Amino acid sequence: EFERFDAKSAKKNETIFLLANALQAGKKKDLWVGYQRELAAGKAPEAIHGVLFWAAKQAFLRNDSPRSRGIVAALAELPHEARRQGTELEYALERFVLSIA
Repeated sequence: EFERFDAKSAKKNETIFLLANALQAGKKKDLWVGYQRELAAGKAPEAIHGVLFWAAKQAFLRNDSPRSRGIVAALAELPHEARRQGTELEYALERFVLSIA
């Protein structure tokens, strides 16, 4: 008698830090897809914002360009502006992700 036990295929390691990589690489589509995946997984918008802000600061420290400076400034201001305007952070982040080039 013969039995075969195959291991389940390994799931692709998708973490919230893939958002950081997409932001630093300027991959708008990957950033958007990753953002939607994290929301669907139940991640808090505050956590997503924190990772994006961290990634933007890292990119700024490596390369002080006007683009990286603008992204850091926009992310630093985002939660405050969202509160002032009465917008949820989730939607403010969505507008940010869609607006960066």
